[in-house]
Amino acid sequence: MANGLTGDFDVAVEFSLPAVNRILAAMHQSERFLHSIAARVDDNPHPGHTHGGPTLVGVVDAFGDPIVNQQRIGFPVAVSSVSVGSDPNVSRLGILVNPDVVGAVVVKPIPSHIQGTAQLQVFPPTVEASGANLTVRMNVMARFFPDKDTARVAQFLRGDLTITAPINKVATGRVHVLDIDFKADDAVINFVPSYSSESLSAGDLAGIRLCIQNGLRTSFLPSSVMLPSSIADVQLKSLPGAVAVLLDMNDHTPASNPASVANVFLNSGDDFAFAIGRDFVFSVFRSSISRFTQFQPFNESVPILGTTTYTITLTSAPALDLQNGSIVLTIQAHAHSSKDRFPSFNFSTSVAFTLNLVSTGEGGLNAAELALAGVSLDFTDSGLGGWIKDLLLESFKGNITGQISARVDSILNPPNPQPTDLQPTIRQMTDADANLGDHLTAQMVPADGSSQTPAQRVFLIYTSFEIQPAGIVLRGSVLLFDWPAPHVEFEPIPSQTSGHVDPFGGGPDYSALKTWIPGGTIQQYEWSYQGQPNPFHVDPNTFVLLASGPSATDTMARVTTAVFAYAPLCLTVRGTRLSNFGPVVSQPVSASACGYTQVPVVSGGNLVSAGAAPTVALTRPGPNGLVAITGHTAAQASQRGARTPNLIIHFADAESAGHLEVLTQALDESKRAGSATAVIVVMPPDQLAKTRYTPGIIYADDRDAAWQRVFGLKIAQTPLTAIVGPTGHVVWQKEGAIGRETLGAALAKHLAPTGPIRITMPRLNVRIGQPAPNFLFEFSPGRVLPLRKLAGRAAVIVFWKSSSRPSIEAVRAVETPLVLAVNDGENPDLARRVAAEAGFSALVVTDPERRISSAYGVTIWPTVVFLDSAGLVAGIHYGSQAGEHGRAGEHGSAQSASR
Repeated sequence: MANGLTGDFDVAVEFSLPAVNRILAAMHQSERFLHSIAARVDDNPHPGHTHGGPTLVGVVDAFGDPIVNQQRIGFPVAVSSVSVGSDPNVSRLGILVNPDVVGAVVVKPIPSHIQGTAQLQVFPPTVEASGANLTVRMNVMARFFPDKDTARVAQFLRGDLTITAPINKVATGRVHVLDIDFKADDAVINFVPSYSSESLSAGDLAGIRLCIQNGLRTSFLPSSVMLPSSIADVQLKSLPGAVAVLLDMNDHTPASNPASVANVFLNSGDDFAFAIGRDFVFSVFRSSISRFTQFQPFNESVPILGTTTYTITLTSAPALDLQNGSIVLTIQAHAHSSKDRFPSFNFSTSVAFTLNLVSTGEGGLNAAELALAGVSLDFTDSGLGGWIKDLLLESFKGNITGQISARVDSILNPPNPQPTDLQPTIRQMTDADANLGDHLTAQMVPADGSSQTPAQRVFLIYTSFEIQPAGIVLRGSVLLFDWPAPHVEFEPIPSQTSGHVDPFGGGPDYSALKTWIPGGTIQQYEWSYQGQPNPFHVDPNTFVLLASGPSATDTMARVTTAVFAYAPLCLTVRGTRLSNFGPVVSQPVSASACGYTQVPVVSGGNLVSAGAAPTVALTRPGPNGLVAITGHTAAQASQRGARTPNLIIHFADAESAGHLEVLTQALDESKRAGSATAVIVVMPPDQLAKTRYTPGIIYADDRDAAWQRVFGLKIAQTPLTAIVGPTGHVVWQKEGAIGRETLGAALAKHLAPTGPIRITMPRLNVRIGQPAPNFLFEFSPGRVLPLRKLAGRAAVIVFWKSSSRPSIEAVRAVETPLVLAVNDGENPDLARRVAAEAGFSALVVTDPERRISSAYGVTIWPTVVFLDSAGLVAGIHYGSQAGEHGRAGEHGSAQSASR
């Protein structure tokens, strides 16, 4: 019969809505829910198609990441999904995530007429309960590119997507499987924009909502989850302020009715409450009750009367009851004397049990055990009276209570416990992990196992219990592992206007599509240049920095007309996410990453004549306004068919180094539109450290005259200024000091048209969450190990060169116990000598042939790769940033700090 706690069910678990939101945030963190998506959108009928296809078709690159460059998002084609994971060349073209279901969907949706390419960031869902319905709310940011001659909507959108639907029935009839099959036809779907880059009409909003509904109906398959073998059936139900998970541990005929559960038994401050119904408690005790009533004969002595033996027999079946505060077993019995002069009589005894909260695993108090609360005897109906009652019963009571206490102890703590004994059964019945926590933890991993984030774990921890007539209620908190660090990543993409990277409007656009806060919501994006006190652009609504075209930020466009690269552009994201333990509250979170842009400044022919690429310093303004060197990289050479900008290359002396703004001012005044030009200043390392930072200039601390050789310059004295054309030939040069007017006139005469120049960012061959490429290193004298033998220990790999002081400092600054300092491409003797002089505590790994560096794709020194104890890449960091070596970030492809 239904009771006030669990209705028809054996067990009812109620979660407060804030606790549900915490669990949903954990599912988002573990990538059970999508967070960054690139997709083709199309729900329109096409000639020759007899049935519909999926409205939303995701596309990924070779690493399974969403395509950021919108021009590389392909169209749905019939290809094998195997090629997505096995053929990087195919994957980079934007092959579909789910091509095998194209054309397999029989639903014919009402077309929304929205067709094109969409990129979305989806933040963790939250829930609200109203009557029998549950509302799921998700904040979404989107960028949309319509196909030619199709309906236009705003390019940028941010808003809340709400889906309201009943959730009474989600369990399948299949054994031990739960099918969560969301039917969009049963749902009320709404999208309320909080921002749009263009005004939206009522028709636009209706089309967006219809497109979302079509996507839910055609692009998302049911989620099937294996249930614990101890659970026969599961139902879900929304209640005021709570979501109830209703469990039957045994098959019920007829099936339990969710409508029988209506009581919200959560208390204020509870994350969850685990209620076990009265009848189910009794069923667990039933097999053990008879063992409590196995009394042994015992002797009783009474002055004058002597000694007798009492034998105990039951007068009725034992009765089990739940009372406020205890589980009570009542035994009605008869005490039979072996001698006539001793009276025989009836009595009753009550055995009261309570619970102790215990731990069965690593997470805390997650189960309960029985404990004896007390034994009491009642002789009201014994028939005894007078002096013999007083003499007899006190001794008798001691014998009976002693036997019962011993019997309880032997039952609860047997010398050879078996899984079917009462105490293990009670622990299993109340085990929050076994009954539900493990099931929730199983939801933390995507069905395809594709998550690149650490596996989250849900802990249900009891804090108190309550025994009442209707059943047992155990109350507790939901705890999660610590949240991982936000993942910050951005990269240059074609501008929204020309389709090309345009250096004349301030640089390319930059997209942070793949940036996300695991389990959290991004509230704003702050773009800045490293070393500047304030961001130059703050955007709460879009994940794209529009640096080019009519939407370019004024600040970005005013920096310089020079093609600017080899300096850090930084992104900071700020947002919130729920606390992972304790009261469910929103907490602020932020993270930053910087990326080094690069542009080709030498041609292949120049490199052949020079023998090697010259080095460029990675710089930013220091706190005192001087140039701060954060690392080094080889000057990028143009690829076949790629454009190279004109160059102004200035070999500075101490005097001209104080007036470098003359170079950028002259370029501004030359007014040679269409002639992309980069400004490079070359000087000795000691002079560079004393030079005031000038925006728009690429710096090189020349050590071996490589910049002179690459352009065939003979320098008798500095300063010297030269103009180099896109072909790599010097077209003008002048020794000595130079004025703005003289250089401006020369530029106006000699700069050649170039067209757009592609600005890129370096990117390693490894990704966060992926195994690090293996290599051998000398772990100790005479003992060589492969990297993978370090499993179980976190490690840091720092790629460095003796010619790059920041890379040497980066090795010394890492505080992790196990550091591998990989020397990139230098003579092993030189590497060991410099490491010894610098006082390295790291293990020095020589790589004279660049086998390791090439495998990782290293082009910047220092490059720091953080590995977790499983040997997976946990973070990537380019360049040296004082005080920040304990964390990592891959930029421009740099992904944020170590997990």
